[in-house]
Amino acid sequence: MSAVSPSYILYRAAPITDLNFWKSNLSEREWHLLAGYNGKSGVDAFDLVSWRPSFTMPCDDAGGMLSVSGASDAELVTLGKDGSLKLFDLGDGAVQSKVSLSIDNVAFCKASVLHRTQSSTLMVAVPGEEKSSINVWNIMESKIIKRLIPKTSNKLGMPMCVKLTKDPKLLVTVGYEDGSIFTWDVMENQTVHEMNQIFTEPVMCLDTCVNADTNILTGVTGSATNDLNRWNVQLHNTKTLMNDNKQSMKHSCVNPGIAAVKIRRDQKIIATGGWDYKVRIFGFKKLKPLACLQYHTGTVQALAFCNHPDSSKQILACGSTDQKISIWNIYNS
Repeated sequence: MSAVSPSYILYRAAPITDLNFWKSNLSEREWHLLAGYNGKSGVDAFDLVSWRPSFTMPCDDAGGMLSVSGASDAELVTLGKDGSLKLFDLGDGAVQSKVSLSIDNVAFCKASVLHRTQSSTLMVAVPGEEKSSINVWNIMESKIIKRLIPKTSNKLGMPMCVKLTKDPKLLVTVGYEDGSIFTWDVMENQTVHEMNQIFTEPVMCLDTCVNADTNILTGVTGSATNDLNRWNVQLHNTKTLMNDNKQSMKHSCVNPGIAAVKIRRDQKIIATGGWDYKVRIFGFKKLKPLACLQYHTGTVQALAFCNHPDSSKQILACGSTDQKISIWNIYNS
């Protein structure tokens, strides 16, 4: 494709650590872009028309935010670099802290947030107290649902990234320091899919999705190497999962270091953010390179696709250590 430029640039005062689009009831403009930062800049929520913050929430931790996610139409979950996991309510137009927890051994791992609408349960997956473990919290009740402790924790190292998936089972996929990736059945408290040391370096990022028609869980992972891996797990029924090795594939990028990866909701494209300051777009099915977006002058370490029902509004946001957020309209017409 021909060279493209960002639709908007948001200049900030600190490196961007996380981005997520959020459908809220804060104002007449339902959709917002949440941005978390290093340092005490905290969190901004930009409306998608004026691209100005509807609200700003400072950070008590001098290290800044690891992750920020919209939990419901008026709630936010944040994870600070100091391990402070918090749930905020913005329903009355003011920021009110509802839950505050202290999480040990967070390191570099962002929280994964999942709202189960049927049970109105808000779940958050974060590193646990024991080495290589993951705790899945019901944050509204300040209660740990499951502690997931791998048998080979001495070899895996710390969890580097985690992703909750809910269809049809409650699953959590974890990327580890030794380059391994495990998928857990949360309620059964057991691994259902293990890929040992598929990278020679720590897993830096991952994303997963489920195809409702084929019942296949797909994961895309990146690391400090130049390899982008895509793999499938066939969900045969509610109790059995099987690794579909025939559908595993790899693409080697020009430069090492994949810091962020996102699958668009329609499962047509994948975006990656690199240490080389570039954002790369790939076809979902075959990892075919489609575009290389060049704008940033620092590592692109945060990505988000908007899940707006209007495909023309399914924009891509990219956040970098250069203290800028770029907004792109690409492959969404």
